[in-house]
Amino acid sequence: MDAVRRSAGHVAASLAATIPGAQSLLVVRSLRLLRVFRVFKMAHWLRDANYLVDAVRASSRKIAIFLLTILLINVIVGSTMYAVEGPANGFDSMFTGVYWSIVTMSTVGFGDIAPNTGLGQVLAACLMILGYSVIAVPTGIVSAEVTTARNAERRRACPFRASRSRCRWPPLPRSGARGPP
Repeated sequence: MDAVRRSAGHVAASLAATIPGAQSLLVVRSLRLLRVFRVFKMAHWLRDANYLVDAVRASSRKIAIFLLTILLINVIVGSTMYAVEGPANGFDSMFTGVYWSIVTMSTVGFGDIAPNTGLGQVLAACLMILGYSVIAVPTGIVSAEVTTARNAERRRACPFRASRSRCRWPPLPRSGARGPP
């Protein structure tokens, strides 16, 4: 069967090379790349992936509020930068200021627009420092939710958590046993 597929692919490639207008057969060949996505069907077998999916679902509201806050900060700082710098320094409109704010906060910093006044540079420095929280805050939110999901799974696996003699996660060695030296 594999040989038939390979030969069909070679026939399609040779037809596309020899017959004018047959390049559309190459599109059919490129559709074979979609088989790569079969890997995603195996995700339900991975328990840790389910923790991550559950954590993202549980924290989606918090992340949405965080992104809305970041958007509002960008609009406010971009508008302020337009008022401080003005068109003489390259900030032609408020949209240019918001664009600069987003680029600066995301730590990309293209360098096409830069503040020239002292107040603008101070505002830019504050925005750059605030930009690091864009990375740290969602990571903390999702990490806390992953921990919560794992603890909930442990409580389901061991309902006798209060009793120290039963169900340890992970199991501890017996009191007389010694671990590796």
